[in-house]
Amino acid sequence: MNSPNLFNYATKELSQDAMICWLIAFAGMQSVRNPAEVELRQCGRELLNALFSKWQFTPTVYERVEVFQQEKHIDVLVRINERHVLLIEDKTLTRDHDDQLTRYRNLVTEGKTLLRNVNTDEVFPIYFKTGNHSLREREYAKSCNYRVFDRNDFLSVLESYQGNNEIFVDFRNHLKNWQLETENFRQWTSKGEKTDRGWQGLYRWIEENYLVGCN
Repeated sequence: MNSPNLFNYATKELSQDAMICWLIAFAGMQSVRNPAEVELRQCGRELLNALFSKWQFTPTVYERVEVFQQEKHIDVLVRINERHVLLIEDKTLTRDHDDQLTRYRNLVTEGKTLLRNVNTDEVFPIYFKTGNHSLREREYAKSCNYRVFDRNDFLSVLESYQGNNEIFVDFRNHLKNWQLETENFRQWTSKGEKTDRGWQGLYRWIEENYLVGCN
């Protein structure tokens, strides 16, 4: 029997916010105390690189990493080297509402957060969505000038970690199981059990293979 997974119970978006902030905070450590922290710092920097790469940009160094959670209701704000700003709207099962994406971007670019005045060319909005979602949702985020960072993107980063931190491993396994449940429609039989996540995976597959360009 597998051990209980913490994230089967910590299902709220704030739990994922905390995981993102925790990992990025390791990226900013200039001195580390042990090999475990070295591995977490490396993975944190891999995450930052992956997020910035959605905008075809990579900071040359990570000298100073500042992480802010729920500033003006923005899920995560990250400032690198007192210049480059990641604006992260984090979603699991929900989606944008009340024009969140545009409002949050404007708050940052208009200097209405604790970051004060920022260079708008150095603000990089990210729609961080680990839950299953439609192509329409992705396109909406892009239309708001966000780049989408999805579960597969996150898993690619998390798989680079070779350590055994239990919280980290639980979180990674939680996302891997979510992905497996989404992909299980490929093994369905006519009489077999069909899950909600499997249906979501099937719908996404139909979208990608048959509906793109039909609208």
